[in-house]
Amino acid sequence: MMCASSVNAKVVEFNSHIVAVKISEGYGDWVMVGFYGPCYASKRQKAWTNFSALAESLEDPWTCIGDFNVVIDDEEKFWDKSDSSSMPNFLKDLLLDLGAIDLGLNGRRYARQNKR
Repeated sequence: MMCASSVNAKVVEFNSHIVAVKISEGYGDWVMVGFYGPCYASKRQKAWTNFSALAESLEDPWTCIGDFNVVIDDEEKFWDKSDSSSMPNFLKDLLLDLGAIDLGLNGRRYARQNKR
């Protein structure tokens, strides 16, 4: 994509969890957001709040790729479905508010490593 002379890319946001790049091409402008959520639950809500603020500020169409570091649906888990590690309501509400579409799981379910 970066080699094509008809494509212009400009970083619009960059921090430890988000990289947002505005892509300008012959068909119009759009934004690709790369997101990697914190591994520690105590830091996730702040990262998700920053993601929400960015998404709401974008005027062009956008897409997000990455890893929120949570399980969105208990069916994606390989271990006990009664475990409480699936996505907190805050992020589910955020995705609903943004009108986001989860493309779902493709491949193996997440398997938690044994604790030592």
